Amino acid sequence: MLKTILLASYAIVAFNFSLQAQGSARQQYVQKLYNGDPVPKLWVPLLSHFKEDGVTIDVNRTKKHLQNIAPNIGGVLIPGSTGEGWEMSLLEQLSLLKQVLPLLKEKRLLVSIGILRTSSEGVLIDLETVAKELMAWSGEENLDQALDFYHIKGFTICNPKGKSFSQHQLIAYWEQVLARNLPTIFYQLPQVTGNELNRTSLVYLSGKYPNLYMVKDTSGEDELAKARENYGDLFFVRGYEGKYYKQLKKNGGYYDGLLLGTANVFSKELSQVIELSENEAKRISIRLDKIIQPTFNKAGKVSYSNAFTITNKAFDHFKAYGMQYPKVEIQTLYNQRSIPLEIVLSAYHALAEAKIHPSGYLNK
Repeated sequence: MLKTILLASYAIVAFNFSLQAQGSARQQYVQKLYNGDPVPKLWVPLLSHFKEDGVTIDVNRTKKHLQNIAPNIGGVLIPGSTGEGWEMSLLEQLSLLKQVLPLLKEKRLLVSIGILRTSSEGVLIDLETVAKELMAWSGEENLDQALDFYHIKGFTICNPKGKSFSQHQLIAYWEQVLARNLPTIFYQLPQVTGNELNRTSLVYLSGKYPNLYMVKDTSGEDELAKARENYGDLFFVRGYEGKYYKQLKKNGGYYDGLLLGTANVFSKELSQVIELSENEAKRISIRLDKIIQPTFNKAGKVSYSNAFTITNKAFDHFKAYGMQYPKVEIQTLYNQRSIPLEIVLSAYHALAEAKIHPSGYLNK
């Protein structure tokens, strides 16, 4: 009995030592990846701005949108859920990347590329395809050089889709992904995948693969971050809206940073939530909740798109054109789907009540 207890104790000590070693390895990996700079605390899943056909990217509007938010953000996820990446084919995603990556490079914004597929085979195929295209577009001979050329700091990847996946199956899938040694961001998105990686599985993967260095949790439940497990220096960003200041570790929360669709519209305010004192952050956060949540709740009832996209496109309309909304038709969602007028008006009234009167970044 004593021998069994001692062996178990030794196993626990060895496991913890392994996690500490991987934590150190991850720190070294991240320092090299970011050239010694800290990982940004505010990231944005960039909106995809379409022309009238609902497919062609409006490069001019995208450029002006980036000019408006770039001073306040540190990194960009493209394509993401907010950018309607799930609805796009691989060819459409590649077209988006080819046109927007040079704009991001011009602004010296850091980038994470979303590999948004619901099958394990699709994710692995897309990774290979995107890697080849990045080398071709950049003219670089290897992938590391291509990533550096575009300031790409990772690939954001979800679990495969399916409620029946066991944790063992999810781990096997992630081992295939992480064995490629690419900088990787795990995207917990049960709204799409129908499953979640649990904390035990994440502890195992984080202990084995230092190239897994960031977790984005958009579940709204925050179970991984709340567990406060020894994840070996993983960087946690929250992707769900609301109560922003409470989510941050500096204010007693669970997250190192934020990766939020609303940074497309309220980048300055969210950067202040991160940077300012708790009292100031709380004041700004409560104000943002009051502005955003009513529209976000209405957008959640729309069946043909996601609430993050609809909410931010509604608010972005006024940020882009100012409050002269009757003069300009609001841009479409992917594939010419429209945003309900009720939601557009909700965003308008929220801004008006908050006495926010944007002049319009497209007018500058």
